[in-house]
Amino acid sequence: MTLWPRKGGTMASFFRLVLWASLLIGVLGLLSVDLTLNAEMTYAGILLILLAYLMFSGGEPAPQPRKSMSKARIEDDGGDDDEHPDSIESEVPIKRTRGVDVVTEQEESSDEEALVEVQAIVEDVVEAQEYVVEIDAQSMLETEIDTVVETRRTTQDEIRSEVEKRRRRQLAKIRGDTLRSRHIRTGNEELRELIKQSGSVLQIIDEPESPKPGHPYGRILIQIDEKRVIKLRIPLDEGLRAAEEEPALDFGGLPPPPLPGEGGLPLPP
Repeated sequence: MTLWPRKGGTMASFFRLVLWASLLIGVLGLLSVDLTLNAEMTYAGILLILLAYLMFSGGEPAPQPRKSMSKARIEDDGGDDDEHPDSIESEVPIKRTRGVDVVTEQEESSDEEALVEVQAIVEDVVEAQEYVVEIDAQSMLETEIDTVVETRRTTQDEIRSEVEKRRRRQLAKIRGDTLRSRHIRTGNEELRELIKQSGSVLQIIDEPESPKPGHPYGRILIQIDEKRVIKLRIPLDEGLRAAEEEPALDFGGLPPPPLPGEGGLPLPP
């Protein structure tokens, strides 16, 4: 069987050959002819465009494979009188190689289909059974008792939590009052700061004017009016007496009594 190349592929190859020849002649002309700078840039741009077209343009896409029809007759070798001729269509793939269509033989496919073994999955089936609950007076009473006990337990927990929250709030209030009382400044402290300031107009009166030496004194500032302040000195050791030793008991030469539990004496009741 003789196969002839298609005319479309020959024309495309001839056109590309002409373009390559034009590109080669243009490059030789650019190197040999003396042109101005602008003319050389324009000429070189045209050659680059032509080169890009030749590099990135390919041939035409391959056509779909042709299908050739072949008919075959199958005669029955048996002695039957009826003959049934069948027409069988066979698809022969066509492979294109460099513009020439080449017919390749089709591989015979096996008529036997692959058998897939399917294994049945048997799930565990659980049959529902009847569940009977007997209800009597005793069980109902026990259920009610459990409900009441659970309710009381819940109520006690709520009461306990409320009492705990109230106690915490009271403790927080007491702590806050204590801290605030520590930071509150008394009038005596304010008077001390006023006396320490330079240019104070307060008149300080000492009472007593000449305290007795040899005693520790405590000082208290008392404001009489806006301009006078009394500095009162109070001795800290007055009103105290030294501890005196108690005299020992005189037994008149007799020995002291024994301690309880010694000498066989019974313990007091």
